[in-house]
Amino acid sequence: RFRPAMREWTYVSDISLLNASRKRINALEVWGDSLLVLSDVGISVYSISRAEFGDSYLRFGNTPGVISGTVTGAARYAGRIWASTRSGVVSTPASNVNPTEPSSWQVYGTADGLPSSNATSLLVARDSLYVSTAAGIAVWTGTGWRTVEGSQSLNVLGLAPPGGTCEAALFVTPTSIGAIDAAGAARILDSPAGLTLSCVSDGGYVGTMNAGALRYEACPAPGDTAGIADAALPPGPPSGKFVSVAVDEGGWVWAATGNRNGEGFMS
Repeated sequence: RFRPAMREWTYVSDISLLNASRKRINALEVWGDSLLVLSDVGISVYSISRAEFGDSYLRFGNTPGVISGTVTGAARYAGRIWASTRSGVVSTPASNVNPTEPSSWQVYGTADGLPSSNATSLLVARDSLYVSTAAGIAVWTGTGWRTVEGSQSLNVLGLAPPGGTCEAALFVTPTSIGAIDAAGAARILDSPAGLTLSCVSDGGYVGTMNAGALRYEACPAPGDTAGIADAALPPGPPSGKFVSVAVDEGGWVWAATGNRNGEGFMS
């Protein structure tokens, strides 16, 4: 947690200390005073004001189809709490007094209309609930899921509000930026050359694997055109895969990244 007024970072390491084989944190959601930590462990509820963890929801559904962890997103919609996982979407009534009980969660998979059980994020937009998956985007119909027109077979990594009113949502694939329009159809907006995309967040910020963060203007001001408005590359080396570091006579620092999974050398 970063506190700008204090220029101070606070570190919370509880998840890393758990006795679990997979502990990757996939997303964070703030719901009032609760910070939902969505990880491969499950859903962990952290009290912001008390700076401590409360309940954790680790398993979802009934045996033999119970889902363990791998949570990638969460949303509140139609009186229920929803979560996306790498094995499907799950939900439970918001009034559920014991969400730690796996059987209190309903599981939705490809049999319920999801284009893929590998769900990567959830988003409520224009009074609809959307889920991104490895094979397209789906919208909740009230009884099941329907694939969004134009998104079939797309490996969608995430969904986010666009920061404007002309589109319902933005989404990204590894190679492109797209949008769900006001009519509820998906279309590709841009395919930035040479970039591998990784995520998208509120306001049209797109994460890349090797070029920092991009701000995509999906709803431009009058007279402007849609596209990448600016980019932010964090200071420091573009890779941490160092195998050798040297300083030359001119004071330049050189680093090599090795011959397996390497990314060349830099200065």
